Amino acid sequence: MFVTGTLVNTAIKVVDLLKKENINIRLINISSPLEIENEIIKSAIETGLIYTLEDHNVKTGLGSIVAQKILEEEFTCPLVKFGVENYACSASADDVYKFMGLDVESLVKRILDSFVPRKDKGLSKLRPYSHRKDI
Repeated sequence: MFVTGTLVNTAIKVVDLLKKENINIRLINISSPLEIENEIIKSAIETGLIYTLEDHNVKTGLGSIVAQKILEEEFTCPLVKFGVENYACSASADDVYKFMGLDVESLVKRILDSFVPRKDKGLSKLRPYSHRKDI
């Protein structure tokens, strides 16, 4: 999971909670999104699935930069972008993140929901994700 900005602490908590479910996610803190090295992108692609998390618009922020890097290098990999999907309300940061589905509990649920359950065991395959209003 690529993360930047104020959601780094949230991302750490998400990764720790998912680890308890035997889901291991590599966390990569990006301090300068425009300067992501190709080797970092390549190593993330090797995991088979990339998540990005940011408190910016998902259409123009870190997720879009990562997607552009993937395409420029002619790589392929599923990418799930978590971030602001509509205009935010005015409230405390915790309340706004909850409203946007960017709090720890919502992110864990959204990541788990991005997998299709397998009959034999565990989780498999990424399925298309769309923001759910009930989160």
